[in-house]
Amino acid sequence: TTISFTLSESSTVKLQIATSNNETIVREGSAGFSSGARTVVWDGKDTSGKVVAPNVYTYKLQASDSADNISSIVQGTVQVQ
Repeated sequence: TTISFTLSESSTVKLQIATSNNETIVREGSAGFSSGARTVVWDGKDTSGKVVAPNVYTYKLQASDSADNISSIVQGTVQVQ
């Protein structure tokens, strides 16, 4: 599953994916991205490496600048079939 987003400046991005019950199944560490259109690929596995059940999951991307100020939060859903 590919999650697309655009950054107005170079940022550190954190990804969190949760079930419909708000149970976090993935919490990716920070990754640095330059400004522009970017993507993050989720392999459909939880933090223990198990493939998740078919369902709709919510994601939250949080970007912060070099001064650690949160510059944006993007939320959406992804469907695993």
